[in-house]
Amino acid sequence: MPRKAATPAPPRPSKGERTRDQLVETIVALVNERPLDDIRIADICAPHGLAAGAFYFHFKGKDDAFEAIGIEAVTRLYAPVLAAPPAADFFSECVEILTQFYRAAIERRSEVRAIFMILNARRHAGVRDAWLAVRRQLQQRLAARIAVERGTTGTGAFASANVTAHYLLCGLERFYDDVFFLTIDADLPAEAANFDVFVRQQARLWSVAATGPTQ
Repeated sequence: MPRKAATPAPPRPSKGERTRDQLVETIVALVNERPLDDIRIADICAPHGLAAGAFYFHFKGKDDAFEAIGIEAVTRLYAPVLAAPPAADFFSECVEILTQFYRAAIERRSEVRAIFMILNARRHAGVRDAWLAVRRQLQQRLAARIAVERGTTGTGAFASANVTAHYLLCGLERFYDDVFFLTIDADLPAEAANFDVFVRQQARLWSVAATGPTQ
């Protein structure tokens, strides 16, 4: 039998791509450690022995770097959430959405923290617009499903479902921040370690808030 053709190896990143990746990694780490205004270009370049010219080859300045990195991080966080397939019932769909969000957010914890820090600086409109755009897609998806589950139709019914979806997502983002960064309640990180139970508990809360009691 003829041998199957070997799968070609993915192309190796160029030197420029590797340099940009190094800069991005350092910027994300620094954003997690200190206020944006306290980050110097020298601090970004020094860990890799790079001159400032290497930074300016990829970014126009610090704010341009923060904006680019924030937009990329938002996209990576929400891409698997938006790609989650519709489920047979609302509770199962909540489980899938929450699972994809937490998996992406936990895997990219430093990036998520960087998103929050950049958004809180309130001067990077591109990051805010990117976050609102992907969040709006998820909110509309939830709102449409909530309206169906409630058995209601019409503009007013969708508007009510949209408000509910908005509050569910606000709660998700705030709860993630509380559990993994602020640790206001010391027991929450331990509970979150049991991932499946943690997700299903929140999915039940979403179902009750949106449509009434569920399994």
